[in-house]
Amino acid sequence: FASDQVYASSIDPDDPDAIVEPPTASIAYETSSWDLRAGVRYRADLAGPLQGYGLLQVHRQSALLFLWDDGEVASVDTPLLGARLGGGVMLEAGPVWLDAQVAETFSPFPVRHEVDARVHLNILPSVALHLGGGAYWRNMTFEVDGSELTYHDEDAYFAIGLGTALR
Repeated sequence: FASDQVYASSIDPDDPDAIVEPPTASIAYETSSWDLRAGVRYRADLAGPLQGYGLLQVHRQSALLFLWDDGEVASVDTPLLGARLGGGVMLEAGPVWLDAQVAETFSPFPVRHEVDARVHLNILPSVALHLGGGAYWRNMTFEVDGSELTYHDEDAYFAIGLGTALR
């Protein structure tokens, strides 16, 4: 969940006909931004412990949009389903492996560019500790109430967790 604030002042201060008042209130909204992926990776040996892979995933994501209408603010549901294509390299050394990838989500045009790197440590035979991070940039277009909106955001992230994989 993410908490976003929408401010009451949306008046252009350079507009000579506008009444400019300082913001007097803000409203907090709790929103959920989904980012779900499911798919396959195909690995191939490159040299020694170095492997390369390609990936194909179905990617469901959403953007955080708000609609301002006569002083009322409402969140707008913006689901986006696409195909995520990418590739990367893995280096395995005993119970530790490193994984770096680049990927692009298409819906049908490129909408999300992503780089990611992780360190995995096997702590049990089928359980690994994951540490890593990355960054993504999104450029999407939505139609809301007959108007076309262009959406851009970027984010850097750090992740820690437990997981398993069919290897």
